[in-house]
Amino acid sequence: MYLCCCFKNKMIKKIIFYTILLLLSFPIIDTIFDGIIPSDKLGGDYSKAQDVSFSTDSFFTGTYQQQKTSFLNENLNLYPDFVRIRNQYLFSAFGETKAVHTVVGKDNYMFDVSYISAYYGNDFIGEQAIKTKVAQIKYLKELLNYYDKNLIVCFLPGKASFYPEKIPDKYKQKEFHTTNIDYFTQELNKKGVTTLNLKQYFLNAKDTSQYSLYPKYGIHLSSYATVLTADTLIKFIEDTLNVDIPNPVITKMETTDSLKFYDADIYETLNLLLPLKMDTMAYPTIEYTQSKDKLKVLTIGDSFYKYIFDSGIHTNCFNNGSFWFYSKKVWPLSTNIEVKDLDIRKQIAETDLVILYATEATLYSFPYGASSIINEKILPLDEVWIKKYYTEMLNSNTDWQKSISEKAKANNLDYDIQKQRDIDYMVNEYINNLDDDSKNLIEIIKRIRNNDEWLQVIKQKAINNNTNLDNMIYLDAMYILNQEKK
Repeated sequence: MYLCCCFKNKMIKKIIFYTILLLLSFPIIDTIFDGIIPSDKLGGDYSKAQDVSFSTDSFFTGTYQQQKTSFLNENLNLYPDFVRIRNQYLFSAFGETKAVHTVVGKDNYMFDVSYISAYYGNDFIGEQAIKTKVAQIKYLKELLNYYDKNLIVCFLPGKASFYPEKIPDKYKQKEFHTTNIDYFTQELNKKGVTTLNLKQYFLNAKDTSQYSLYPKYGIHLSSYATVLTADTLIKFIEDTLNVDIPNPVITKMETTDSLKFYDADIYETLNLLLPLKMDTMAYPTIEYTQSKDKLKVLTIGDSFYKYIFDSGIHTNCFNNGSFWFYSKKVWPLSTNIEVKDLDIRKQIAETDLVILYATEATLYSFPYGASSIINEKILPLDEVWIKKYYTEMLNSNTDWQKSISEKAKANNLDYDIQKQRDIDYMVNEYINNLDDDSKNLIEIIKRIRNNDEWLQVIKQKAINNNTNLDNMIYLDAMYILNQEKK
């Protein structure tokens, strides 16, 4: 009897031991057999750790072991499920999430922390920094006006500004600072740059809108709110430029808790084991009004413009215009075209209006390098404008100013004289690097500007053609150049 009990106990222990061993080994076995249990991929922008080659140095520093461990762990077939189990525990027990920059607010409203920072003004980049950026934007406006083209700036509120009551308590603060969106708007208006700030518009619509304007689990405006934004922007363009372009019209509205497009972009990165209850959201069907004017628009902006482009609103209303995503990629990304590879002068020549489009949380990098990418590339082939450009550049560059002060002392010259020498040098370098046609155009424009009688004729032509004098000089000079080349 005793021997029988001992045998049974040993068997039970062996069964438990091998069961535990099997459970511990199962993730490896499952991976070897390419997924005995199916496992869905993790949501969000996620990439697995890459394998690492062995080297003596990396082994003894410990980096090989760390990278190899990460590779083996993250390439297990069941790794996504383990991540979801961990995330569910943190979310259910502590209301926390492992999604990057994401915090869980009241009633499970999700926020990117950068929007909370923007709401309180914690990310304010400073008065001087904004004034410098505004000066560059103003000069971009002037350059575009030279070619009889226009510039409009459009700002949107972030989710924290729209739902401050949903911000989690640990992120709330009593002190508010100057915000980038307010100071940018103030300075742009001072400089005469046409600006549409939709922050108050959305706050006014918050309690009256029939449909949600900001999704509970999303970072961007809802699909419905994005259509409202596009419609408001288009009407603003029509009033500002006195044009008639197609308008988006909502002809049908689908309401569903099966979220689409960007309405669940934060939720997708949570990677929870159990689904959350979704709010009902609205998805409009759009048609477009007939119009008499065609306007080609280039929008340079952040991710809040993606839906306007992806939904077809941009293409249908703006005559197949372009969208530069943060001045880096040409949207849609499937084109695989980068802005740095474009012929900028040609792009601007084919554009009637440039829109700089931003939400408040990305204003620290606004206007996303647009002025530095465009300004020098589209400088008028006019010595007056080239000199003006480098003067503007110098006046907004404190490092350059310090350099001039040092050179002025070294050369025993007055600061203004040294400054003018630097500007003249830059102008000559710019012109010397141009092709022959461009140099000839500069000389023709110089002849026109120095001939009062000729200039008066062109002034009258500018009035007759409803354009500015600089643009008319440019057009006449181009005509003469083309005639001389025949």
